Amino acid sequence: MSIVTAERVGNRVHVTENVKQRLAPEEFDRRLTNSRAVMGGRWSKKAHAWTYPLDLEVCRDLREVWGNDLTIGPKLHQWAWSERERENALNMARALGSGDDAYAEVELDIVPQLAPFMWRAMQRRPYQAAAAKFIAYGREVLCADQPGIGKTIEALAGLIEGGVHHGHVLILAPRTSTVVVWQAEIHRWLAGYKHGATTTLLTGLNADKMEELVEEYLTYDEPGLHFLIANAEVCRIDKSTFCPDEICSGDEDWCPSKSKHINKSEVRQPIMFGILWDAIIADETHKWLINTRGKKASQVGYGFGKLKSVEDGMRLALTGTPLKGKRENLFGTLNWLRPKVYTSKWRWIEEHFIVFKNHWGGRIIGDMMNEEKFYRRLDSIMIRRTKSELHRINPTWMAPDKVYHDIVIPCEGKQRKMYDMMLEDAEVELDGKYLTATGILAEMTRLKQMAQSYGRIEGDTWIPTTPSNKFDWLIEFLDARGISRKVGGQKTGDLSDDVHKVVLASQFTKLINLYAAELTGMGIQCYVITGETKERDAVRIVERWADEEDPVRVCLINTQAGGVSITLDAADDIVIHDETWVPDESEQAEDRCHRASRVDHQLDVWYLRSEGTMEANIAEANRDKAENNHVVLDARRGLAFARENLGVRT
Repeated sequence: MSIVTAERVGNRVHVTENVKQRLAPEEFDRRLTNSRAVMGGRWSKKAHAWTYPLDLEVCRDLREVWGNDLTIGPKLHQWAWSERERENALNMARALGSGDDAYAEVELDIVPQLAPFMWRAMQRRPYQAAAAKFIAYGREVLCADQPGIGKTIEALAGLIEGGVHHGHVLILAPRTSTVVVWQAEIHRWLAGYKHGATTTLLTGLNADKMEELVEEYLTYDEPGLHFLIANAEVCRIDKSTFCPDEICSGDEDWCPSKSKHINKSEVRQPIMFGILWDAIIADETHKWLINTRGKKASQVGYGFGKLKSVEDGMRLALTGTPLKGKRENLFGTLNWLRPKVYTSKWRWIEEHFIVFKNHWGGRIIGDMMNEEKFYRRLDSIMIRRTKSELHRINPTWMAPDKVYHDIVIPCEGKQRKMYDMMLEDAEVELDGKYLTATGILAEMTRLKQMAQSYGRIEGDTWIPTTPSNKFDWLIEFLDARGISRKVGGQKTGDLSDDVHKVVLASQFTKLINLYAAELTGMGIQCYVITGETKERDAVRIVERWADEEDPVRVCLINTQAGGVSITLDAADDIVIHDETWVPDESEQAEDRCHRASRVDHQLDVWYLRSEGTMEANIAEANRDKAENNHVVLDARRGLAFARENLGVRT
């Protein structure tokens, strides 16, 4: 008789002890300790058994711990057999449209019948149909294709192929992409959908109007797909701590009543959490799902975890940059997709990575311990293709690789003097007013700002002004691209073929506004997309930018607001004016201009850095993070492949 038996009970695996005498007590306790460490395990007094999530990798872990001393019950055996078939189907779908099976014909069963227009478009790029098949089989899936490959059409096709032909579908996305991308793409790709499709948009509304629209949306019970499109912020649950003795604000460790502090949660839109969704699509999840559990959980990420789905409903996470430079950041997405399996962030980290303590008692995450196990787990939940590999397979699928240029620009005059003063004294005098940085983070922020331009002080606010070494470079660059300042009353906007379109991305909205004003004053028209841009204006800008007859040749975007989801692929050049500490954000901005929709032109990417400033340190740190990102996401396909996709710059 075996030592323990594993059997399926509902959506859990129960492990019960049989005969203890066959193993020495020390060996039994050792194996029991190891089985407790299996992901998602807990002791159930009611069942008098260790219980685990119903997951194939969990079953493999239990077999690894107990070996032949584990008996599999008939219900679990039957489930595991069908799950292995599903796993094989996922692996086959992942292989289609890439690698050796690049030109394999990918057949879908449902999409051609219900959405023939979308199916005809996907046949030109079989890798998209392969992703739809993977989504349909996986149902709780991370689509980590690089930005610009076509995750939107893959997600919509995956829903239909996965059996969601009718019902309520929630789409959560950055504000700028709700209209520009999702509403537009649904109307485009589901034109002629056999059962009909409707969209309801929640962005730009006050709370009362939003609730009214949701209530009206829920009355749609006729056949068809009914999409509710919203900024992810609608799922925010405001979390705070309350001090009942009113000694402190509720967040102070020194408070004598700290043990009595009460955690409070306030749901921003309660109606969203009472709906059983047939499917949830979360776009650009790297913005929301880094921390979803514990004290460090973001309020939006915490809210994501409270959304409810119907039994066997679908959850899709879409982002080409899920790590934000740290391997452990992947856990938030895994936890949202499969919360019963991925229950503990540190248990997941310790299962896959070497963890050791530093001198201050903190935990440092080291190298991966078991790559085969890590990637096998990931294979069941994530599909990932890069633009470089797709272009190499078939140049008609994807634009050629981006060409990178690093530009180092000297700081001169009062901009240099201002920067050096802040670096040396953490204080600078501007026009008789003093700007002081209290603390290292404040000083680093000021140094980043001063590496871009000179400035002035209004109250406690930094306002960028000219001179700016980078703006001077930009004017010369635009002139070389055929975009010249107004001379003698001539009209702006040369439409000849040799005049480029240029996008400039910066994290600083005030700087973008400065540049827009300066360019306009010189007679150079430009578009601006920042967090201050209204949705209808962003839609208009994106549409006009794509028009070859549009005379405006410069578009200025905020790295956050304009750096995700939208398409600006008419650009020939993108200038990354300044980098954040997260390389994913720059990659996202680049890929607004580098997409599958334009395979006929080369995109040049220009990184500007002020000489002798902290921007060199940011660049070095970001290169390490970018390498880390690609090794984790792409090393499954070999080290040589990973190196080819690290974006080595000239």
